[in-house]
Parts: sequence; C-alpha cells; structure tokens
Amino acid sequence: MQYSIQPFKKVISSSPNLRMDPDFFHPEYLAVENKLSDISLSSMFQKGVKVIHPNEIKRNFVNKNGVQFIRAQNVRPFFLNADSNPVFISKSDCERLSKNVITYGDILLTRTGANFGQCCLYMGQVESTASSHTFIIKSGTIEPAFLVVLLNTFYGRLILDKNMYGAAQQELAPYAIYNFPAPNFTKDFELKITSLFVRAHEYLNRSKDYLQQPEILLLIELGLEKWQPKRKLSFVANYAEVADANRFDADYFQPHYKELLEQIRSGDSMPLSEIADYEKGVEVGTDAYQSDGIPFIRVSDVSENGFEKTEKHISTELYRQLKADHAPKKGDVLFTKDGTIGRSFVVQEDKEAILSGAFLKLTVKKGVKVESDYLALILNSIICKTQIDRLSGGAIIAHLKPSDAMSMSIPVLDNDIQTAICSLIAQSRQERDESKRLLEIAKRAVEIAIEEDEAAAFHYIRMEIE
Repeated sequence: MQYSIQPFKKVISSSPNLRMDPDFFHPEYLAVENKLSDISLSSMFQKGVKVIHPNEIKRNFVNKNGVQFIRAQNVRPFFLNADSNPVFISKSDCERLSKNVITYGDILLTRTGANFGQCCLYMGQVESTASSHTFIIKSGTIEPAFLVVLLNTFYGRLILDKNMYGAAQQELAPYAIYNFPAPNFTKDFELKITSLFVRAHEYLNRSKDYLQQPEILLLIELGLEKWQPKRKLSFVANYAEVADANRFDADYFQPHYKELLEQIRSGDSMPLSEIADYEKGVEVGTDAYQSDGIPFIRVSDVSENGFEKTEKHISTELYRQLKADHAPKKGDVLFTKDGTIGRSFVVQEDKEAILSGAFLKLTVKKGVKVESDYLALILNSIICKTQIDRLSGGAIIAHLKPSDAMSMSIPVLDNDIQTAICSLIAQSRQERDESKRLLEIAKRAVEIAIEEDEAAAFHYIRMEIE
C-alpha cells in the first residue's frame, strides 16, 4: 500500500479548488514535484502562457471545401495527425467559433477523453478550427516546440495526470496549465530542443511523401488514379443481384461499388481469404483490466503506422494463456474490423501484447505471392475502404464481420511492382523511425536537464546525434 501524509497548509496551497482526494497526493506525483523543486521554476502563467478553452456548437460536417475541424482524436504526442479521418465544418460555423481558430505555432492539448493529456504543436498552413475537447495554448516566452517536448516528458505527463479530475470522464482545467511548474532553462537549451523537434518534423514529412507514392503507383497500375466514388440518388438492381447478395438495403447496390469491383477483377485479383489466414482477437472483459502488466491492444491504441499507445493492461498469467493465438508477431498484418474499420499495418517485431476482439490478425499464406506491406497498403487504400463502406454494418459502432472482410477483392500486381511499392514503404518507415528517434532524444534531454543540469543534457544530445 502507498500513502502520503501532508500538512493541511500544503493541502490548501496545492490546489485552488481545494483538492483533498488521495490520488492528488500520490507518492509518485509528490516525488516528481520534489525533483522539480531542486531547480529554478516559474509557473506557466508567469511565463506569459495563455490557455484558450474553445467553444462548442452542434457539429454539422461538410465536404472538403469547408474549414478543417481538429478533434481530440487528431491530437497525438508531438505532432498533429490531421490526415486520420479528417472532417470539415462550414465557413459560417467557423466564423461563429472564432475563439477556436488555430494558428501556426499554437499548442493543442486534449483536456478530456481517451487521449487525455496528449499534446502537439500545430504546424499547419491551412485555416483550422479546434474542438472544445482540446485546449489551445499560446506559449508566451517559452519556445512552443520546447514546451510541447516538456509536456510530453515523464515529468510533464505525470503533472498533467495529477491535475486531472473526474471519475467516469477525465478532465483537465485551465488552472492546471497556468500553475504548471516550468523549468527556467536558458534560451540556448530551448532552441537546441526546438532544432531537434524541427528536424524530426522534416523526417516525418518525408515519410509521408514516401508513403503517398506507393498508393499513387498502385492506383495507376489499376487504372484507378482518377476514379472517385459517386453516389447516385436512383439506380436499378435486378432481383438476381439482390438474391445473390442476400441484402435488401439500397445503399449496398450503389453503382460505384460495382464499377470498382469490375475494374479490380479485370486484372489479377483474389479474395482476401485466398491470400491470408486470419485469427480474430479476443475480449478479456473489463474485470481483467489492471493498472499495469501486459498491454491489451484496442483500436484506439493503433494507427496505420503501428502501435501508438497502451491504456489497458492484463496479467502475465492471462497473457500466457492467450498469446499463442492472440499475440501480434513479426510479419502479421493487423486489420481493425470494429470502430474505425480497415486501419491496417504490418507488425515489425514480435510484441508482448494481446489483441482485442476488434482486430483480425492476418498471416499471408505460404506460396501466395503477396508481400505483407503490399497487402497492408491495399487494405488502407480507397480500394478496400470502398468495399468496407459497402459491407460494414452497425448503427452506433460500425463493425465488419470477419467473413465479409475475408471476401474483399484484393488486386495482385506483378512481383516487380510489389517490390517497388514495398521499397517505398520501407523508405517511409525509415524516415518515420528517425523522426521518432530525434523526438526521444529531445524528450530525454529535457528529463536529463531536470535530473542533472543543462550541461549533461547537451552532452547527451551530442553523443546520441554523433
């Protein structure tokens, strides 16, 4: 059992709203505060930081001619993931939400929800608007990139965690940011961390550029580079088609679905079931969750780039019972069948974790001339997203039956084309890995500056970069 005993004066001075719950004075949080107290500190309020809490209106999303609307799910550590399921609001709604407008150099921090406490630097060049589930932070006299790194360090994250409140839904209030203890480091150190951050962003952009090329090459090879799905208000489907599909909903028979499948099947193609075997993930039940242990991977924990975070854990004993069938292994292609359907990536190394029931773990069959990276690209492309739109169901939470997923048509291009595509994907992965490495160096350097001093942090950066 862990506990701490605090004088009443400290209880009063520690929180403007008189927090007296034991979690607020958890020994781990107090240890971080004691470590920070050894160095020169100022509150973010003293450093001119400003926190904006965006307004909320009823969300009516429009097409891409509107203004990009940044949601909490787009905010990831360090950088914004605006390409993940982007949505847009009308210009008139944007004008009503003038308080929510984001400009270059603003910091976005999720104040509630599954991604609570994650923050990134907004480096976009287009007009965007933030949702009310995020804070917009102006960094004052602190270099904005440095502040983002600080908030993503071990120390920054624990201080944010300490100040969260609420049982069912975690929340963060502006006063927690204003009272955040910011180290008084030199401007030279802030700029050094900023330079690492900027380099990491450049690598990330190159990674995205490399990743766009394979899909373009794929669509050109399939004659689909100019194809766009067009929904029609009226069309005719004959009885034989209805009987064969065993579906009676009109949307299933939209003509653009048929157009796509005819184009795919005009060349070499196979149903996914003939390319790969699958193993469905498992649901362990909320009673099996614990605060630490073996990661239990859910859809919200991954992106097309791989594993992003872990929020739920299970015991080592349960992991041993399930790992044979439900642990991700190097070369597996993971495919999400619930929630955000079709999110796919190749596992780069065996991972000590268990996949939730929302995943299909695909293993390319022996003798089938399909590369894993190529398959993941197809699954993430418009080719499979269009088929998923047709096949998926569910009113509240979208889901795709495994049998429907395995029925999707997968175009199989020549080995030379697949090799070229996989080479570009590998280059993209290398650039992304280098971006992650530089961010880890920046983050660890800030932690070393807190634990030791700036000289030790500069030395660490030189050694790691060399």
